[in-house]
Amino acid sequence: MNRPSYKPGLAQQRGVVVMIMLVIMVMGSAYFLITSLTKGDPQHPRMVDATTELNQIREALIGYAISNGRCLPCPSASATSGTAAASCTTASARVGFLPWLDLNLGEQDYWGHRYRYKVDPNFATGSACDFSIAADMIAKTRDALDTLTDIPLPSTLAAVIISHGPNGFGSFNINGVALSNPPAANIDERTNRLNGTLAFIQRPMVTVTAAASGPFDDVIGWVTRQELRDQLVKSNCCGPLPP
Repeated sequence: MNRPSYKPGLAQQRGVVVMIMLVIMVMGSAYFLITSLTKGDPQHPRMVDATTELNQIREALIGYAISNGRCLPCPSASATSGTAAASCTTASARVGFLPWLDLNLGEQDYWGHRYRYKVDPNFATGSACDFSIAADMIAKTRDALDTLTDIPLPSTLAAVIISHGPNGFGSFNINGVALSNPPAANIDERTNRLNGTLAFIQRPMVTVTAAASGPFDDVIGWVTRQELRDQLVKSNCCGPLPP
């Protein structure tokens, strides 16, 4: 027995048309929002690109750990070498520059500055890389009242990568020349630049000097201890690890 062919009713046809119109409206609104942001801020496309590159750096760091006995690379002590130090157990050695040669990455951010890099020495080469302990760094942002608050993450941070953004305050150029440190008004940029800090700040770009917490254009990326641990387990590279 032949089945009767299905023909949608008028109400169903109208429903399909409405759905198509809604999709077009949503796509149009998104396009308007993106182009408006880009038009109003000439740095916006580069900030987006920098965020994308930080994600690539994160993946490269995790890949390095998978290939090197679950340990992240130490920072490069020199702004021009691009090579990770063999060990970074001291407070001064755990912060430096991204070892781009070891990670097979480009040597600068989108503004011609070196990426700075800080790692928890318990998860870096030269140590046991013991996942039974927590990492010691955290990420913060500013709430609507301009108060610093923790960014909710699955765990503390094993590594942090910093681009000092368009203004370059606190960075080094590709020739290893240090640029000016952030002015006193750039409160959060100064926090990100201090070698001793364990709390790194990420928030939207602000260029208004009258902002309560000061101008800000840093772009921050990180690898959490939990993310690193989960990717190591998934790769089957390094044996069983604590949860």
